[in-house]
Parts: sequence; structure tokens; C-alpha cells
Amino acid sequence: MLFAVALFAQGTVIEVQGVAEYPREIDRYQADITISPLNYYSYDQRDKPSLDELTSQFFRQMEENGFDRDRFKPAERPKYYAAAQEDDAVVYQFETTSTAEIEQLIAVKRLNGIYVSGGQTYYKPLADPTKVITAALQDAKKSAETVAKAMGKTIGDVVSVADQSRLYTGQVETFYDGEKMGKYYVLVKFATE
Repeated sequence: MLFAVALFAQGTVIEVQGVAEYPREIDRYQADITISPLNYYSYDQRDKPSLDELTSQFFRQMEENGFDRDRFKPAERPKYYAAAQEDDAVVYQFETTSTAEIEQLIAVKRLNGIYVSGGQTYYKPLADPTKVITAALQDAKKSAETVAKAMGKTIGDVVSVADQSRLYTGQVETFYDGEKMGKYYVLVKFATE
């Protein structure tokens, strides 16, 4: 329970955080695949394949596993991957709305010089957050009553409410199996009596 108590000219105010869980609905998955001869490990560097050869191997393997070449789109190279910053590398993105399909892609045996360099899960924003906000407010009220009781007081009217979740409800999560439940937060100030 997160709370704060403050004294103002008008009396004591209790500030608490309320939280409510809600099921998150997946919008889509995205996988980033980096192909780079720099990541090809070999005892003899002379047998290292070219980028074109590695790319052909990748697409051949994907087609053997039921993935059409057109599903992989060239992507901007992520700045946080060293191999992707090199000129001799390419990054492809694969998107799907199917959990089974992203799991199938991840399960494909990786080729030397080719790796999944990133992945995200995109969630749909809450269509109607009324119920979850109401539950978060009720949680805040329960916490405020506990704090007020410990102080020998009761809670009065709500002084202010701050929505701390509006930016996070449709938030992207890295990799594929994000939290199934989201959390909605509000910060509420109650007057005391």
C-alpha cells in the first residue's frame, strides 16, 4: 500500500494509490531477425558466407517451416545491436496476430549468423476503462480508510485524483509472452474528518 499523509490549512489529507487488474488483449506480435556474416562463427574465416548467401539460407529455412518470404519486411536496424550497426547486416521484421505462429517462428532452429534480435508484444488500449478505474478508486478508498483508522480519523471527500495509467494501457512489451493482466493505477487524495 502506497500512501502519504499531509497537513494543510484545511486539515489532514491522505494520499493513496489504488490499483486494479484487467485482462490485456494482444493486438499483434513483432519479431526482429538480424542476418549478419559477422555473427557467423567458424574456425576458418575463409568459409564465412556472404550476406546474400545467409539471407538465401534464412528464407529457404523459413519456407521449409511454412513461412512465406513476403511475411518478412526489411526493417530499420536497431541501434542497440552491434551487428545491426554494421554495413554487412540486414534486419527483417515479422508481424502476426497469432500466438501459435510467433511460437512456431521462435521454435525454428536458428542458423549460424542469423538470430532473433528483438521482439515486441503490442496490446490493444482499453476500449472502456470505466470498470477498471472504478475498481482502482475503490482500492484507493479501502487503503485510505485503513490509514485514517490508524490515525484515529475517518476519510472525507476526495480532494483530487490523478490517473497514473493512461499512458501505459496500450504499452508495448518486449518479447512475446507479456503479462496477461495489466494494472491500472490512480493516485487519490482524501480529506479526513
